[in-house]
Amino acid sequence: NEYLEGKGGSAIATSLNNDNIPTRYHRYDKKIKSRNKYTKKVTIKDTKDLVWVQKTVMGILRNTWYIGYRTYSGETYPTPRIIDDVLFNKVQQALQARKGKRTSTPKYQYLLPSQQG
Repeated sequence: NEYLEGKGGSAIATSLNNDNIPTRYHRYDKKIKSRNKYTKKVTIKDTKDLVWVQKTVMGILRNTWYIGYRTYSGETYPTPRIIDDVLFNKVQQALQARKGKRTSTPKYQYLLPSQQG
């Protein structure tokens, strides 16, 4: 519903974090290792410290599991339905309509001042 109201993935993630909605990892009492692919630096985080991010929210919006089916190896399997098809299809149409459109103008800071005429 928030996406249909005009919020983007980052705004929805921020809203979930502000409302203290836990991620799926909050139920585990573990540490997670991640490695930066460029610097090779390893970071260890507690699963309780993981927060919602834009990529996760967008993945959820596109996921067909929530309307009752899952495709695996070319076959479709039924899953419990969480939302109705109408809402899911409206979100998919909104995703297509917004695809490639920015809502904000990027602000560039150049090292050298621009030369006019």
